[in-house]
Amino acid sequence: MWKKNRPVTAIIPARHGSSRLRAKPLISIGPRPLIQHVYENTVKSNLFDRVIIATDHEDIFDLARSFGAEVVMTSLDHRSGTDRCAEVARDFEDDQIVVNVQGDEIVLNWDGMEQLFDLMFEGFFDVGTLASPIVLDRELFSSHTVKVVFDKLGRALYFSRSAIPFARDLKESEWINSFSYYRHIGVYAYTNRVLQDMAGLTPGALEEAEKLEQLRWMEHGYDIGVVESALWDSIGVDTEEELKRARTELDSAR
Repeated sequence: MWKKNRPVTAIIPARHGSSRLRAKPLISIGPRPLIQHVYENTVKSNLFDRVIIATDHEDIFDLARSFGAEVVMTSLDHRSGTDRCAEVARDFEDDQIVVNVQGDEIVLNWDGMEQLFDLMFEGFFDVGTLASPIVLDRELFSSHTVKVVFDKLGRALYFSRSAIPFARDLKESEWINSFSYYRHIGVYAYTNRVLQDMAGLTPGALEEAEKLEQLRWMEHGYDIGVVESALWDSIGVDTEEELKRARTELDSAR
């Protein structure tokens, strides 16, 4: 049976002031709020030794306490979930593995996480993350779907909201059947030392253009390792349309 060789802590950033869905963590999906779905599915995965919710709002803090979660109140001033995670992990040991689990994504199948842990334990990359094959044109050409390309060793070369690579000699309708495209899964693993270092970085031109935080890390020279996950299954909630879909899918699963 596969075992971790050191403890792994999952931190779930839960910000109140979402630009698209206000107070998103508190929104009900079926009988439970979104943040409770995320937390309970993370705990039930049995992948993590500790699961912590990191929030900037008393309502989310009180709710998390009410369903038994470990929760930490963090600053209102953080620019990203990474910065929020870094505050929570400030007093952790330098070699502690921390995983940033998205607070608006209910994970149903955690395929690839064990390989991601192995990647981090080996120490070849500063950051580890996941990618899943894209099989639908609507995903490939949607700016809401972040794409990633990586080399033969699994090192990320670039992340983009555009379809990459650009298949110059083919019609767009032929791209998806002619090349392997990958959707980035927004779960990050790092040692606490790297997490604390990255929390102090300033945004670069690529991040400003694409609005993707991981490009900041790459611009500052950090290597990101990518693990392929063919079976990863999650329900992201970032828009009203996605919220309706999440309610429908979870209702049908009950």
